[in-house]
Amino acid sequence: MSKFNRAPNNPMCILSRYPGQVNLMKMKLYRSFAIFFIVALLLPTSGRAVQAQSVTADATPSASLPDNVPDYVPGELLVRFQKGVAPRVVDQQVQVGAAALDGLLQQYGVTAAEKIFSTAISSNTGMDRIYKLSFSPDADMLSLLSALSADSAIEFAEPNYLYYTQQTTDVPPSDRLYSYQWGLYNPRSASATARIDIHTPEAWKITTGDANLLIAVIDTGIDYTHEDLSDGRVRTDIDKDYVNRDDDAMDDQGHGTHVAGTIAAATNNAVGGAGVMWQAQLLPLKVCSGDGGCSTEHIVQAIEYAADNGARVINMSLGGDSCSQTLEAAIDYAYFEKGVVIVAAAGNSNDLVGYPAAYEPVIAVGAVDRHGNRAFFSSYGDPLDVVAPGVRIFSSVLNNSYDTFSGTSMATPHVTGVAGLLLSQRPELTNTQVRALLEQSATDLGENGLDRQFGYGLVNAQAALEMATPTDAVAPGPSRCIEIECGAAAALSGEPDEWQQLTTLRAVRDEVFARHPNIAWTDIYYRHQAEVFWLVMSDSTLRDNARSAIRTLNPALTALLRGQESGDVQITAAMVQQADVVINALIAQGSSSLRRDLQAEWQRLDAQRFVGSSVHDAWQQVAGEGQTIEFYLPVAAQ
Repeated sequence: MSKFNRAPNNPMCILSRYPGQVNLMKMKLYRSFAIFFIVALLLPTSGRAVQAQSVTADATPSASLPDNVPDYVPGELLVRFQKGVAPRVVDQQVQVGAAALDGLLQQYGVTAAEKIFSTAISSNTGMDRIYKLSFSPDADMLSLLSALSADSAIEFAEPNYLYYTQQTTDVPPSDRLYSYQWGLYNPRSASATARIDIHTPEAWKITTGDANLLIAVIDTGIDYTHEDLSDGRVRTDIDKDYVNRDDDAMDDQGHGTHVAGTIAAATNNAVGGAGVMWQAQLLPLKVCSGDGGCSTEHIVQAIEYAADNGARVINMSLGGDSCSQTLEAAIDYAYFEKGVVIVAAAGNSNDLVGYPAAYEPVIAVGAVDRHGNRAFFSSYGDPLDVVAPGVRIFSSVLNNSYDTFSGTSMATPHVTGVAGLLLSQRPELTNTQVRALLEQSATDLGENGLDRQFGYGLVNAQAALEMATPTDAVAPGPSRCIEIECGAAAALSGEPDEWQQLTTLRAVRDEVFARHPNIAWTDIYYRHQAEVFWLVMSDSTLRDNARSAIRTLNPALTALLRGQESGDVQITAAMVQQADVVINALIAQGSSSLRRDLQAEWQRLDAQRFVGSSVHDAWQQVAGEGQTIEFYLPVAAQ
């Protein structure tokens, strides 16, 4: 089942756009009334936003940052230019040959432009037009993002987001044998209905792996001198270290070595522990520094490299809240063009599944304990595909040693190992068939069938290997932000009633505007969504005013949602005033295009005339004016 076809799990931005994942319904737009609500709701955007996360002090540029800006690499942006636009460096300044954009790049001191992906990438993917722009770490990044997003020569601009390894602090158990690789075999399961492990003893009777199958571990590197990993299974001839920019992906942190041991430690050799696969090739790609931080730039370059060098499976035991369009492009390339199985950690936030796990083609893995309970830290939600053992998992670490770690980082390599066993047994399997086998063979936990806590259930190696190859497996859609934040969500972040407010906004979207025969959202929303998002993010006063506008307009939106038979609400002077404050701030700070569109529509609406009218009367009055344009309204796929 597609992640996008599951029941909604989080109130999202009003009319957030899912390219490639929506039905496009052609409708008429009564433009003047729509603009009133667009302004009221901040022209909320599907610009790739994130959940609340503070920024460390050393990553803070000179401008004051709101709390919901994620961690990122200071002084760097990832930008995709339109076709035919290519940056070049002239006298230590980046130029593209367009006076306005060149002036902007000079104003912010952009001194370098580097292609993110290989020049061998097909231009059809757009990956060849993604560059990393470098400038002073002290520059006002949010203002630069807002300005770049408004320029017609740029498709998107985003920070070089940081993701983190998904390992929690663990206390070693007093009885080491109690937790010794229980994820592989757990005879003392507390469950009365199923053994809580991935059933490897039974699976190993079918296959123990393939010494030629290449699995990429995108992580902190791998200690290839470890006694359980030193027999040549770690491909030190083609490994890459993107952090230190060399060809030696030795692990200096331990996380990647622990992950690698779970996937394919040397097994049945009277040394150390066992891997899910007894035989495999492990490709270490070091993208995470010693503190566990992993930049978008390094992750996407590793994904491209792994796909181009024949990896059948990619393991990413890392994640964060940031939805990156650059990361989208790399995942789609690996999955759809190279046929790679991609597995990633759901996250340790005890909240909604993070990225890259939440992308549609990625198998998102949550964690359970030895009793089959969802681990207290494990993220959940509709994007979750399966769960695996992730509490006190025993595996290899640095200094030729072993330890128990916990986290969805530890659950993920169990699933990667089972995917490897499937491909060892049936090399002809497609990545879509592998994910279907993993999901359909999982041991059901929690509610019957697919659910938000356990996905399809606990991955089961034996059942997967014994299941017939699916002939009707449905390929996932392309990578798109699923849990999309927007201007409204940013304005309400941290508020005690944030959930209720966003629930109302989403309901108005789905139950009123998307279903009304004569109303839809203006094309202004789509033309300016990225610019407005960064304007809201970069201006604390605008965010405060937006929050106030949403609260003031909430009764009117609720009245529209409930229908006329449940009563009505008058449009007040305060509602119009709050909307006027927000739209004039956007006009004052926005690009000439945004300013022109908003001024024209706000004047045409003449919202003051509705003061004292009921919401439903105003709705009917504006609809009757018949000012229409045609455009396509996205409606969530059913």
